[in-house]
Amino acid sequence: MTLALATLEDAIRSIIDRDFDDFDGFPGSDEEVGERWTEAIRVYFAEMVSPPFLPEHHETAAAEMRTAMVGAGVPPVGDAPAPGPTIVPTAITLYASTLAPLASLVGFAATPPPLPAPFVPAGGPSHAVATALATALDAWARTGLQAPLPASPSSPWA
Repeated sequence: MTLALATLEDAIRSIIDRDFDDFDGFPGSDEEVGERWTEAIRVYFAEMVSPPFLPEHHETAAAEMRTAMVGAGVPPVGDAPAPGPTIVPTAITLYASTLAPLASLVGFAATPPPLPAPFVPAGGPSHAVATALATALDAWARTGLQAPLPASPSSPWA
C-alpha cells in the first residue's frame, strides 16, 4: 500500500466527528488526545511503501510525537477535541522528522517534508474539517523525498 488520504481522513474523523460510524468518542484527557492523534498519524504513515520503513521505525516516531503532544498538556475542551493550531503541526512534523533519518537503516536516504506541517483551522462541520486537514496533511507528506542508497535520483514519498 502507499500513503492513503482515506486512511488519514478516517483516522481524524474517528477523533473529531461524532457522526462518523467509527467515531471513538472525544478524547477525555490530554494523554488520550496525544495518543489518539499520534495513532492516526502512525496508521497513515505506516502504509508508506517507499521508503520501506519498518514497524519499529514508526513506533520510534510515534513515541516522539506522543511525548510532544502530551508534554504540551493539551487538554480537550468540552466537545472540542482538536488540540489547537500549533501543537498538531509541530507534533506531526516531529513524527516525519524522526522517521526520515531511519530510512538509512533500510538502504534509503530520506528528507522529511518541509517544516511545518500544515494545519487547517477548525470551523464548519467536523467531517469537512477532517477532510480539509487530511487533504492538507496528505499533500504535505508527499513532499518528503527519498532515494535508494548509494545516492540515486530522489522521488516523492509514496
